[in-house]
Amino acid sequence: MTKIEKQTTEYYDDKLKSHHKTFSKSIIIRFILIITSLILTYLLTLYLSNLIQFINQFHIFNNNSSKIDQMFLNSFSSKSIQSTIKKYTSTAHSSGTKEDEQTSIITQYSWQNLLHLKPSKKNTSKVFDAGTKASKKMLYSTNSNEPRVWTDKYYPLMTFPGNGSSITLQNSNTNEIIYKAKLLENPYTKDPTSINGSINSPAFHGYSKSGKVQGELIYANYGTIEDFEKLKSLGISVEDKIVIMRYGKNFRGLKVILAERFKAKGVLIYTDPKDDGEYNNQSKTYPNGPGRELSSIQRGSVENLSLYPGDPLTPFKPAYKSSDRIENPLSIPKIPSIPISWNDAKPLLNSLKGFGIEFDNGYFTGPSNLTKVEIVNDVTHNVTAIWNTYALIPGKIKDEVVIIGNHRDAWIFGAADPNSGTGVITEVLKSFGKLLKKGWRPRRTILFTSWDGEELGLVGSTEFVEDHQKWIKENVVVYLNIDVAVAGSNLEIGASPSLIPILLETSKQIQDPDNPSITLYDRLISQQLVDKKNSIIGPLGSGSDYTPFLQHLGIASSDMGFAAKLNDPVYHYHSIYDSTYWMETYGDPGYARHLSIARLLGLVTLRFTESKILPIDLLSYSEALKTYLKDLPKLTGLDIIKLKKTIEKLSKSILNLPNSINSYKIKKHNNLLKKFEQGFIDKDGLKGRPWYRNLIIAPGTNLGYGATPLPGLNEVKF
Repeated sequence: MTKIEKQTTEYYDDKLKSHHKTFSKSIIIRFILIITSLILTYLLTLYLSNLIQFINQFHIFNNNSSKIDQMFLNSFSSKSIQSTIKKYTSTAHSSGTKEDEQTSIITQYSWQNLLHLKPSKKNTSKVFDAGTKASKKMLYSTNSNEPRVWTDKYYPLMTFPGNGSSITLQNSNTNEIIYKAKLLENPYTKDPTSINGSINSPAFHGYSKSGKVQGELIYANYGTIEDFEKLKSLGISVEDKIVIMRYGKNFRGLKVILAERFKAKGVLIYTDPKDDGEYNNQSKTYPNGPGRELSSIQRGSVENLSLYPGDPLTPFKPAYKSSDRIENPLSIPKIPSIPISWNDAKPLLNSLKGFGIEFDNGYFTGPSNLTKVEIVNDVTHNVTAIWNTYALIPGKIKDEVVIIGNHRDAWIFGAADPNSGTGVITEVLKSFGKLLKKGWRPRRTILFTSWDGEELGLVGSTEFVEDHQKWIKENVVVYLNIDVAVAGSNLEIGASPSLIPILLETSKQIQDPDNPSITLYDRLISQQLVDKKNSIIGPLGSGSDYTPFLQHLGIASSDMGFAAKLNDPVYHYHSIYDSTYWMETYGDPGYARHLSIARLLGLVTLRFTESKILPIDLLSYSEALKTYLKDLPKLTGLDIIKLKKTIEKLSKSILNLPNSINSYKIKKHNNLLKKFEQGFIDKDGLKGRPWYRNLIIAPGTNLGYGATPLPGLNEVKF
């Protein structure tokens, strides 16, 4: 081990060891602290309900609030959203490229115009290296009431594909090539951008290992921990093999990490049409119909986001140009992986027929003694600039900030992911700009954010959070995320439990895009009945830019959008067919769903901006905690007696609640609400992954995106 490698290992291991030693001893204490917080929540809620009733006598909003609401919502336009999306999706713009930089310039110029700002004669754009005095002044300064727009540059590790990747199926004895994967998506004149995309958009995984490997092929179903354990129990080893898996069930990065853990040489991941529901085996496939285009390829990052997101080389700290960097990051796989289409996967899977054991889905595990597979993964990793763009609207209250964010970078064109969200957030900003022009000024400061590098691993947002931790903890009241605004018909909202009431309340005021006689709230209720879900709004795990705010700092967060479901036209995720043609033909013709989600997000933002009392509901949080505790598996070794004594002692404090609220000030109460969820942050983090600090919710170690409540307890093994 070289000196640098040793320092690399020690850097992250120190973070692990510091709390590994005490974790097993403190698990009971942590559990008690959670219960303590639950009891205190009831205390605070009782006080809060009285206070809100008192405040309501004098109107939470001013007398013109309904007029402002109407003026605000009427300014939204589906045509305007459509125009914005077309502007961003005309070319591919993956993070760290010249095209990506150009979209940051477009964003800055557009946001300046929408906020009616006059650009400087000397310089029409403000671009700074993150960490500089000029950059920090733009965010931290409270001296001006004038809106401002600027861009910060961070310097993380980025992945760029070459043109030398290949996958070949070979005869084991003669090395004769039986099949060579095309690794290309078909171009169509109906979908004009696909023509350029087919030529210039190689198939690759972000942060995958470059290299050449060869071995027998093994099929591992979805590549979950259960699938790998099943193979092991069947006596089928993946050691020194190439593993082929299909997308679904867990995050792609975990598929590669698990394959590596079981000593595989390389990984192939494909999208299986069998998972497309009623549009599987349709005669009319895209672009002539709603079925899957069988050459479509789902790109994506394989960074181990369950360990930590963001720049792999600078965990826990921002990726400035001058930052110290580790050499062998633990979050990057050490075996090659490539995404492939169903057309390329089919010959490989057929080569395994009759070999090994048949899975329930009709595929055989292999290996075959007749064939082998060779993978050549041609990618480079370089430290490269990325561009976060911001628009700040100063409010009357400087130390209460509402952040609303969307990422701008896409794998290719990104009409749904992420630029449906870009169209939405731009429309929200435009509507606030119109209010400003009429003389309105927000009660609280609003920060609009256009993140870069999300697709590689939530890089732009994570670097921002690591850069401005102190400011965020002291000032930010909520983070509202919009990523994929529209990819189908299923309205999905995820949020911190404390935000559920305000989200549901505002959804009652927004007309449903597909049935004007009902509201979005009615739609959510209907979906819950059909899907038999336990809750209308679920918890957040990971997968988008709310992650660093919620999981690292404990900032109440939300995410929303219309997702694709099985009976929707197939959404070609991270493919060249995520295009404006697909969106306008199958995804959301007329952009009505875009309009409704923009109004919902905008109204929630307005509520957080203008409410005298922050619309953060502690009772909802306490109810969620009760549910999490109820669902918690039985754990042995828990000191129940000590726990009961703690609950009894804290319950008595409820009797000491003051009957009068006249002595309490709104500012003091809002500070309490702002800091509430931060109280569940453990500075030492979760066991084995100290970057994740939220004791109440975290992405599951074996799920990736999915939320695991009470992770320190649910994932501990006695």
